[in-house]
Amino acid sequence: MKYWKWLVSVVVMGLGYLGWCFSIFHGYVDPVLYANKGIDISHHQNTIDWDALNNGSVDFVYMKATEGDDYLDPEFSRNWNEAKRVGIPRGAYLFVTFCSDAKAQATNFIKHVPKDDSALPPVLDVEFRNCKAKCCQELPANEDIVAHVSTLYDALQTHYGVEPIVYTTPAFYEKHLRSFPYDRYWVASWGLWPFWRPDWMIWQTAAGELSATNGDIQGVEGMVDRNVLRGTISDLRQ
Repeated sequence: MKYWKWLVSVVVMGLGYLGWCFSIFHGYVDPVLYANKGIDISHHQNTIDWDALNNGSVDFVYMKATEGDDYLDPEFSRNWNEAKRVGIPRGAYLFVTFCSDAKAQATNFIKHVPKDDSALPPVLDVEFRNCKAKCCQELPANEDIVAHVSTLYDALQTHYGVEPIVYTTPAFYEKHLRSFPYDRYWVASWGLWPFWRPDWMIWQTAAGELSATNGDIQGVEGMVDRNVLRGTISDLRQ
């Protein structure tokens, strides 16, 4: 009898977890323990209707600014200004490549992303996919990856006066970033609590390409990534 009770409990919990994952992947809910929810965007969302987006469903937004040492997202300037106009806290991210000089990439980002005391900390998007500018066929050695990202991190911190955040995936982190000396992470872990980096600052709970709907997020054309924030917006700014 005890065996069957245990089995039923496992099945019920398993089905509950699968239902939760299904909901997250389809954009209907976010993890309920985290009050501050956000999205990350780029030109892939085309022209965003910021007045429609400002309906209370988004507490913060990160937007792509640059990639490599010469690419600027064509929607960045508009998104940066419009987000401030409607009062949605916003930050910018740099998509890191390993075929361009790190200092040159930092210079490109700094050139296009203004200093703004109300902005969220800059983000380094560190992964190995979906690149547009000067894409590498192979990754460098791990020590070179860490040195590359550290140079970018230090350059942005010096310029903006706040520690950046590093966005990465579990696979990239485990293979290449375990020796990275900083601990401010935005983690991609779709449908699964990010146990591999339990001190995360931002958690990307769902990828837009896996979603069937944007749920209550209005004003955005196409699917969009969903995120939750640990703590408050003020905590993140600090």
